Amino acid sequence: MSVWRNVGVVLAATAIACSGAAPEPRPAIPRRAEPPPPQPQAPAAAALVSPDTSDLDWTAVDPRLDVQLDAAWRSLGIDGENWMDRVETIPRDPPAVRRAMASYHLRSGRFWCPTVQRTSGCATRSTFLPPAATAGLDDPCLRRDVALWALDQIPEEDIDGPLYAAYVDMIKLRAPERELNQRALARLGDGTWLSENALWESMAAGNDEFVEANLDKLSPLRLVNAAREYHIDAALLALEPAAHLDAYVAALDQADLRFTTRVTVARRLVELLRDPDALPARARADAITDVQDFVRDHDVDCAVAGLAARLLPDPGKVVRRRPRTDDDVAKLACTLLHAAGPRGTHWRRAITCHELTVINHLEDPTHDPPTWTETETRSPGAFFILPFAAELERALPNCADNVCRVPDSDVYFELELRRERNTGLRIHTIHRHERLGDEC
Repeated sequence: MSVWRNVGVVLAATAIACSGAAPEPRPAIPRRAEPPPPQPQAPAAAALVSPDTSDLDWTAVDPRLDVQLDAAWRSLGIDGENWMDRVETIPRDPPAVRRAMASYHLRSGRFWCPTVQRTSGCATRSTFLPPAATAGLDDPCLRRDVALWALDQIPEEDIDGPLYAAYVDMIKLRAPERELNQRALARLGDGTWLSENALWESMAAGNDEFVEANLDKLSPLRLVNAAREYHIDAALLALEPAAHLDAYVAALDQADLRFTTRVTVARRLVELLRDPDALPARARADAITDVQDFVRDHDVDCAVAGLAARLLPDPGKVVRRRPRTDDDVAKLACTLLHAAGPRGTHWRRAITCHELTVINHLEDPTHDPPTWTETETRSPGAFFILPFAAELERALPNCADNVCRVPDSDVYFELELRRERNTGLRIHTIHRHERLGDEC
């Protein structure tokens, strides 16, 4: 009805605009006022209940009228302490009233409860604030608790259009919400088009974390679309690279994918294409060419470029340009490490001709002295091994101003460079920094 009412307003406004200014109204002729005909009205809250909720006349509540359902909810006098007892006063027989009360609450929404950060040991997590004892039904945290109750009052097969829309809105809720959205999705059934479509809408709303946790509910076609259109990391990694080569190659340069995802994609591609029996010969040769061309034509991460370079006859020669800036040196070292590993003569292209100095700076407040260093030198010969290779593999893609940090760690590296006459900038010294003694 609201659509036709809006159309009528637009047509009326258009008619006035086309006919010019509206004429002034004529003076009305006084007439005796006639009383309006009686109109049926929904009973007010006071007519439904008395101050004692046990006396609520549920037979007067029409489950088809939202205004009466709202009045009944208000009449229950729910607060943060009594809500569990009060909702149990809603009769189970006839079931239509209890179902309608639960449905109305879910359709009314407003379940986003504020959170607080709580620390236990070394872990910090977000938890929902418990509703205050004086909180009413307008409090979002209390509404969330009641919603969890309401979900259990509606049979799984009993889903209409407005209620389905409410489920979708709950499924769209992002972290730290992990219970209400999961319970709402479970009400739609596993593998149904309802649950699949709800996940699709949640994906479009940017709720990637929730979608990734429920990928098993997507059909194979929707899984491919989730990887291609919405770039959901877990969806892409759920695909077989042999069957979706183009999606894997394109993912090498998708900045909205996590760095670890792109590295995993590159590793899988290399593993697939280095196996001569994994694909038909022509398809394998074309795919290798596509990967090499893609890496050459796109500004991919140094780690991805290095992994892709393993498809070349000599991975150590993946970088041809002489490094001219500090960033060039860091990218060269990163690419070499991922392409050819931490040992070998290819490191002569990144470190000084004579030797590499490694200084490990350690700090421990419980140690005496609290700070100390460990120094060693290594020559870039055939038996050279890059020190701290596992940490540098993670740190070198995250360099800024010669400082390279290991993600999710207190360890970081500083690269001290030296310009040589014929080869340009080279790494002369690697400084590693680590703080010890922290409980976390």
